[in-house]
Amino acid sequence: MLLLKRSLARKSFPGKWNFVSGVIEDETPRECALREVREELGTGFKTKLVREGVPLTDTQPEGSWEVHPFLFAHISGEPRLDGEHTEFLWTEKEKVAGMDTVPNITEDLKRLGLLPASRRRRENI
Repeated sequence: MLLLKRSLARKSFPGKWNFVSGVIEDETPRECALREVREELGTGFKTKLVREGVPLTDTQPEGSWEVHPFLFAHISGEPRLDGEHTEFLWTEKEKVAGMDTVPNITEDLKRLGLLPASRRRRENI
């Protein structure tokens, strides 16, 4: 999977690894995801939308976000980073949890069906 390192100039989570992300404007979450991939990785980076994950709300001290995870398959091309990111890295999904990432990034992977969902233990009362 492709991770991007957020620029130190970013207001939220500077220097943290993340996926392509963005703010939904006057568009659907799907349209936003397609636009952000083009903007953040360049038009020469070709992808195919594979699936949409279950949305979630992520509340942190920095703010609250409605997250709509999408899974894209890489077809061809190399990322051409814009000013939002300073580095990119290809890695395996199992290694993401041990990296310096934005909060709850593994939850995105679970919502896309790429990692097993957490099982909550039932307590007998």
